[in-house]
Amino acid sequence: MKDTIYTIPLTEAFNAQDECPFCFITRKLEQDAISFILGAAYMEDDIRAVTDKIGFCKEHYKKMYDYGNRLGSALILHTHYIALQKELAQQIEASLLLRQVSLINLKKPKQLMMQNTIALVIG
Repeated sequence: MKDTIYTIPLTEAFNAQDECPFCFITRKLEQDAISFILGAAYMEDDIRAVTDKIGFCKEHYKKMYDYGNRLGSALILHTHYIALQKELAQQIEASLLLRQVSLINLKKPKQLMMQNTIALVIG
């Protein structure tokens, strides 16, 4: 079979004599992605915006930590936590506003009843 740009990884996987070519491909892609994220990409604003929004699972945070670029991992975690704190603050504020509106609406019927009662007693 003639090698082309999209068949080279498959050929490498089958020639690797690994237990499974699919596992080999998955492992290699994962290692390449971690190398990319912890390489110069973590300094790019657009990449960091995506990682701040989405984050990573604990398994991949551990793999990134073990990769060796602890400064990059720390920077990614730091900005991700800042984004999470902002989102949490917005949710808390929205919840408090909703609660205040609910309390105001609960008080209004009681006030109206009191006014009507007073009006009936006076009138």
